[in-house]
Amino acid sequence: MIVTGEVENILYKDLREFGQPYKNGTEPTGIVTSERIQIIVKDQSKSKYWNSGFVEVNFLVPNIDGKPNTRRLVEVEKSLSKLEKYGRYNGQAYAYETYSITRLEDKELKCWFVNCRILFESLNTKL
Repeated sequence: MIVTGEVENILYKDLREFGQPYKNGTEPTGIVTSERIQIIVKDQSKSKYWNSGFVEVNFLVPNIDGKPNTRRLVEVEKSLSKLEKYGRYNGQAYAYETYSITRLEDKELKCWFVNCRILFESLNTKL
């Protein structure tokens, strides 16, 4: 069984190609001046063969002169919409893929971000 902390570690490693990811609670605070990737692992549900759960990945993009950097936001959306992987972790099979994607504004942090909801599934038994 792959637990939530291991899910976070897997995605932390895999998302490094997009920029600097941060595990939940470790990201910098305050106004966004450079891109950030937040990883927030949600509850897992157990079934007979597969555990599944959602992970929220927020890709924060700083505003330019007070306006959204729409070109970069579109690039991020396109990249994250293709996110899909199959692999093994400590002998257990897992798979994840983008479930939904949206763009939102965070006025306090003075940025826009792409929220990517990932469905993460892991096999209950070792192969």
